[in-house]
Amino acid sequence: MTLHEVAAELARRMNCTVEPAQGDAQSVTVRGKGYHFVVAGFFGGWQATLYLPDQDPVTFYGEAVEALEIRLKGRLSGRPVD
Repeated sequence: MTLHEVAAELARRMNCTVEPAQGDAQSVTVRGKGYHFVVAGFFGGWQATLYLPDQDPVTFYGEAVEALEIRLKGRLSGRPVD
């Protein structure tokens, strides 16, 4: 999968929107209600850095979209998955 495909799939699974980015962008921003996360490549896998109001950013790593989805949803629900 490409960076844009990963971001689009995460956005679809989490009911978010993808901000437009250039085709050669190194990262893509995905916005949800009250939060956003930035998806980028990371050594053969993917990373997603979650930004919540009044909290420090948290970065999650995974080789599959499903792994990132579980970690992001866990943090957003207050039940973090490590």
